[in-house]
Amino acid sequence: MDRIDEYRNIIKSKLDEYAEFSQVNDSIKNLVIVSQDQNHFLLLNEGWLDKKHIHNCLFHGEIKNEKIWIYFDGFEETITESLIASGIPQEQIVLAFHPPYIRSKTKFAVA
Repeated sequence: MDRIDEYRNIIKSKLDEYAEFSQVNDSIKNLVIVSQDQNHFLLLNEGWLDKKHIHNCLFHGEIKNEKIWIYFDGFEETITESLIASGIPQEQIVLAFHPPYIRSKTKFAVA
């Protein structure tokens, strides 16, 4: 298995875990969405809380240029941390929600 396939499997597995773990109630579902090319990943929740419609992005990431680009990670114990714990090096992860001048001050990839 090449590195990109390994990244895809790890990301999907972690999103599935978080989706199950963070389920709010039976009327709000967590949805793991993977693009057809398997390079774009979303974790959303959708449903109803009393009379209010809920539709939130909890995680958005992409594999681009052989790195994992994290556009949004809305968990206190982040999925990003979980990816690192699963063996993905920080240097292969771009915290794309930060501007490049901030990224250069972290141990993560700039681009």
